[in-house]
Amino acid sequence: MPVPPNMDWDQVYADTKNWENDVPFMYLDTNGHVTVAVGKLIPNTQAAQRLGFVNRLSGAKATATEIGQDYASVVTQESGHTALYYKKFTALDLPSAQRMALLHQDVAEADAQLARRFRNYMSYPVNARRALIDMCFNIGSGNFAHFPKMNAACEAGDWHGAASECRRSGISPERNEWTRALFLSC
Repeated sequence: MPVPPNMDWDQVYADTKNWENDVPFMYLDTNGHVTVAVGKLIPNTQAAQRLGFVNRLSGAKATATEIGQDYASVVTQESGHTALYYKKFTALDLPSAQRMALLHQDVAEADAQLARRFRNYMSYPVNARRALIDMCFNIGSGNFAHFPKMNAACEAGDWHGAASECRRSGISPERNEWTRALFLSC
């Protein structure tokens, strides 16, 4: 078995932050889901209450009630705005260290999901793994089924083929081109 390439995890975190942004308060993502930090979906109030929010003005640890109020305030807003729009509906922030811990956890989970999905994933070139991590982070591992030609190309080590089949809908052309370029660089 080939030796896995050395992954520059700081680069992967920077990649993800570049495309997803790092937002300290709850907001609605492009699909209308409550989100925080670097694309961390918060499916319900209970999930939000497990995070370490603090009061933006005082810095005091937020109570479960305060977190529930922020969640309720954001979830009832109209989607389709930039993240900054939702700040006025919140009083709480998630500290930077906790946002980075969530990012590290989410990237590690995406990497693990990809290792289960692709037989030789751990030996793929670094840039192919970066491209796949970005896709997994963005669309979720379950949606790779919508990319059968790309999946087959990855399994075959055909990075040009993967590049021609990695286009996602609903994201910026720049992000799609960046992912394509990563595959082509392999």
